Amino acid sequence: MEKVSIIIPVYNRAELVKNAIKSALNQSYPNIEIVVVNDGSTDNTLNVLEEFASVYSNIKVITQQNRGVTVARQTGLYNATGDFVVFLDSDDLINNVYVEELMKVQRNSDASVLLARRFQKLNNYITLRYHKYPESFKISKNPNYLPTIWVGVTSKMFKKDEIYVPDFGLIANEDLAYIYQYLAEKNKIACSNKSIYTLGLAPNSLARDYIYGNLDHIDNTIKPLEIEYGLFQKNNLLEKYYLELEAVFIKNIMERIVNIKMSNESKDVKNKLIGILINYLETRFPNWRVNKYLKQRFVGFPLDSFFYLNLALPTAMRTEKVPNEEDLNTLEMFNKTLKKSR
Repeated sequence: MEKVSIIIPVYNRAELVKNAIKSALNQSYPNIEIVVVNDGSTDNTLNVLEEFASVYSNIKVITQQNRGVTVARQTGLYNATGDFVVFLDSDDLINNVYVEELMKVQRNSDASVLLARRFQKLNNYITLRYHKYPESFKISKNPNYLPTIWVGVTSKMFKKDEIYVPDFGLIANEDLAYIYQYLAEKNKIACSNKSIYTLGLAPNSLARDYIYGNLDHIDNTIKPLEIEYGLFQKNNLLEKYYLELEAVFIKNIMERIVNIKMSNESKDVKNKLIGILINYLETRFPNWRVNKYLKQRFVGFPLDSFFYLNLALPTAMRTEKVPNEEDLNTLEMFNKTLKKSR
């Protein structure tokens, strides 16, 4: 039976990481190890991890100086002994059949990347995020799937000897800098139709700052996109996947614009930052407004649906909360932006 390593990077998440570890321990798949990388935490995180490790022999705790989530994942990957690896963030959860389900999909497909559908929890919102894929596919033959795949390395499983986690010195959106180039070169990708990963944002996480429009971090959108663009060029993928990469840029920049619109900054500051993002998009992709994925509504649902507070064009969502006036204003702004592209 193949071994699966669950890698959990953690920094100052003493309480939240308990639930992440418990969800990993609760897996129905028997042959797993849990590699937790303590990235220089200054709170009680290390004590929590050592307590778990003293009880469960399949938990390995590694402590390093604080160097960021990418280096922590690299450390976990280096120390993992599994045939397959799963990346689990310290504020996320996996269903008890997560590993078993993805391994079943892997055996049926022999894919090197396995995708899972996921829930997202953000404040009072709980959404189901998904895109319909065939059981297995190749990006080379189905390029239209590329911009629809969730950007993170979480909610996925990888063959250990085929996954790498490069460090570009970014403080946010690290996965965005390389994941699409990586996926474009994979021989086969397979997907589970079960929603078995729960994405949750910690109250003071960098990801939360990004989603809510911390305007000091606007480069957290531009820099990873620029790196991704460079990788497509370097690996001779840009011409083949030009429209798909363009759609990735559109999606991420429109998400960021919504973040800015939702922020508490002044109108002048918002307009300035939106202008920077649009100018960057038009510099890289001058004809983005006629991208075929916009015309085909690759979002997969009507534009008057309430979806965009969770900020992902290629997903269908359901929410438990009725939108308020501010929510609707945000959606109206996005609709106007998208209509200009037609």
